[in-house]
Amino acid sequence: INQVPTAVAGTDVIAGSNAAMKITERSSAPNSTGITWTSNGTGTIANPTSLTEATYSPGTWESGPVTIRFPASGICRCGNAVCTKSLRKSVEV
Repeated sequence: INQVPTAVAGTDVIAGSNAAMKITERSSAPNSTGITWTSNGTGTIANPTSLTEATYSPGTWESGPVTIRFPASGICRCGNAVCTKSLRKSVEV
C-alpha cells in the first residue's frame, strides 16, 4: 500500500527587504516522491525542488503579498497534495 503524500508549506514569510529569502521554514513532505515550489509573484525561486534550500527573490516592482505554492507528488493514485503560504513585506514605521 502506497501512502498518500502530504504537503506542509510551513510558516508564512515576512520580508524586510527585496533580498532573496529562504521559503522552506518548517516545511515538510512526508510520503512524497518530489516537490516543486512555485509562486504567483514576478520573482524567481532558486532551488525549487529543494525541501531545505529553496529561496525566493522578489521581482523589481513586486510589493506582495505573494502566494508560495508547495505541491508534493507521490506514487499513490490518490493524487498530489498542495499547501500554500504567504510571503509579504513587513511594514516599515
